[in-house]
Amino acid sequence: MKIGIVGLANSGKTTIFNALTGQNIPTTIYYTTEA
Repeated sequence: MKIGIVGLANSGKTTIFNALTGQNIPTTIYYTTEA
């Protein structure tokens, strides 16, 4: 089975992944600008 986690930037995808898998993948904040 393959599962994907899809969402906007900085929406917590890695945090959810870490909680579900018990891993500790570091999170990074990507700054965005809107015109």
